[in-house]
Amino acid sequence: MRGIQSKWTGYLVAVAASAVGLGLRLLLIPFWKDRLVFLTFYGAVILTVWYSGLGPGLLALGLCAAAVAYFWVDLSPADVGDQIGLLGFVLVSLLTVSIISALQRARQRIESNAVALRANAAALKESERHFRAITEVISDFAYICGMEPDGTAVTEWISQAFTRATGYNLGDLNTRSWSTRVHPEDIEIVRQHMARVMAGEPDVCEFRILTRRGESLWLRNNIRPVWDPAKERVVRFYGAAKDITERRVGQALAEAPGGAAGDSG
Repeated sequence: MRGIQSKWTGYLVAVAASAVGLGLRLLLIPFWKDRLVFLTFYGAVILTVWYSGLGPGLLALGLCAAAVAYFWVDLSPADVGDQIGLLGFVLVSLLTVSIISALQRARQRIESNAVALRANAAALKESERHFRAITEVISDFAYICGMEPDGTAVTEWISQAFTRATGYNLGDLNTRSWSTRVHPEDIEIVRQHMARVMAGEPDVCEFRILTRRGESLWLRNNIRPVWDPAKERVVRFYGAAKDITERRVGQALAEAPGGAAGDSG
């Protein structure tokens, strides 16, 4: 209902603007006589299309052209000059209406896109907040690393669970080589693991790392690399690691002489 009212208001504006244009031109007859006939009518058309849109603008154009034809133009074949002037007014007004209407549509699209961008930014911010909240409470670790052209891995993000379990923050991970945090007995395992990843293959590997406190922590590490065809190399990888220390220690105890396996025999 409100849209219908707005539409009719636009056409009422067209009628009112055309009437004002005609009234002003009639008042100016003592000063201008038959000169500048179309000036006030141009103003009526432009104001209408600017404030009310294409449809009302075309209505204003029709009303103004009819007023000019009635009061100032001799439509008989003998007076071609006035008829050409009226035609010129109609053509110029049509061009003006088209340009202004196109500008308004472009402005509306820009405003609509701006609203959509603000809504998307708000939704993205909310999603990021939820993502951070979730990663802070999960027990497993997640991280993202970028790869430099020389093969250096730069940690871009880690979950809070990793920091809580290992004591390392993001700055710690980028100040020293990863090999200094891997258990010495597992360095070769990790090198082979990373070689497969750098070849563009997803890979899963189990190895130990040394926490800031010097304790050994078994991880099951799952990496998904991102291969850039243009650069012909891995440019980033996403990792998720699970703390399997309890399981590996239990296995070691079970396999040890006199352990659970031996006791059951």
